[in-house]
Amino acid sequence: MRRSLAGLRRRRPWRAAAALSMEAQHVFDRAVKRRHRDYAAEVAGRGGAAALQMNALKDESARQLLDRLEDIQRDFPLTLDLGCGLGHIRKALLEVPGAGGIEHLVEVDASAGMVEYCRREAAAEANPNSEDEDEGAIELRHAVVDEEFLPFQDNSFDLVLSSMSMHWVNDLPGMLTQARRCLRPDGAFLGAMLGGATLDELRVSLMLAEEELEGGISPHTSPMVQLSDAASLITSAGFRLPVVDSDTYALHYPDMDTLMRELQRAGDGNAVPHRRHHVPRRTFARAAEIYRERFGEEDGSLPATFQIIYMIGWKEHESQQQPKARGSANASMKDALEVEVTVTEGGDGGGESKA
Repeated sequence: MRRSLAGLRRRRPWRAAAALSMEAQHVFDRAVKRRHRDYAAEVAGRGGAAALQMNALKDESARQLLDRLEDIQRDFPLTLDLGCGLGHIRKALLEVPGAGGIEHLVEVDASAGMVEYCRREAAAEANPNSEDEDEGAIELRHAVVDEEFLPFQDNSFDLVLSSMSMHWVNDLPGMLTQARRCLRPDGAFLGAMLGGATLDELRVSLMLAEEELEGGISPHTSPMVQLSDAASLITSAGFRLPVVDSDTYALHYPDMDTLMRELQRAGDGNAVPHRRHHVPRRTFARAAEIYRERFGEEDGSLPATFQIIYMIGWKEHESQQQPKARGSANASMKDALEVEVTVTEGGDGGGESKA
C-alpha cells in the first residue's frame, strides 16, 4: 500500500474472481463502450463528475502511475495518454509539476465526448492573463483514437501512459504491441487497469439471485484480467524488464442501486455483447438482499471492491541488461552442490562433521 485516499479504504478481496476468458475475439462491444464514455463526458460537462466516487478512484490511479514514474528518474519529453478519459493523468501532472520531465502530452480516447471534454478543460486551465507561456507548462494535443488501432508512427513517443481504460480493450496483447511499436527505443509503458477481483460482491449477488429465482445466470459485470496473467500480457507484447503490482480499494454505497447507477454515470457499465439488458424487479430486489446479507458493513453501507493492476515495461534497447547466453556461466551447479560444508556441533569440546 503506497498512499491512502480519503473516502476509500483498501482491502483484501474476499475471494478470487472467476474471470471469463480474455481470449475471445470480441469480449466487449466497443461501440456500446464509446456511448458509455460519451455519456460520462456529458455528465462531467454538467458538473456531475466530482460527486462520483469512481472518478475519485480514477484520479488516484493516475496519481499512483505518476508516483511510479517519479521512481524511474528519467525525462520523457513526448508522452501519450492512451485512453485519457476525463483527463485524470493531466490533472495529476498539475499536482506534481515537472513529473517525468514531460513537456508534450497527447491525450487520446476512442470517445469523442471524452476528448472534447479534455480539450475544454485544458483551455480553462490555461492562464488567459499570462502574456508568456507558463514556465514548465505542458503543451497539450488532443485526438480521437481507438486504443485498438493506434495511428502513430513507429518510435514516436518517449512514454506511453494508460490509466483505467485498458480493461475495455478486446485485444489487449495487440494494443500493448502497438504501444511498444510507438515507443522510441528504451521508452517506457506505464499502465493501470481494473483487475479480476473488481466488483466481486455485485457479481456474486446477482449470480446467486438469478440461480435462486430463474435457474440460470447471465453476465452482469465485465470480465477482467487476473493479476497472475498481467505479467505474461506485457511480456507477450515484447516489453522488457516488466514490473506488475496491484492495489485493492473498497468504495462504499448506501445500496446496490446507487452503485449500479454510478457505474453508468462514470462510463463503466457492462459492455459484454450478450449482456442482459433488463433484470426483473424481483431478481434485482433479491440480489440487493443477498448483497446486504453477505457483504454489508456495520454502518449499513455496502462495499464494492475495485482492484487496480499496475504494469511497467520497456521497449528494447542495447543499453538494457540482457540475459546471459546459454553455456556462458563460469561455475556449474554440480560443483556448487559438491562444496564441502563444515558444521560445528554445539557443546563443549564438540567435534566437527562434514557435509
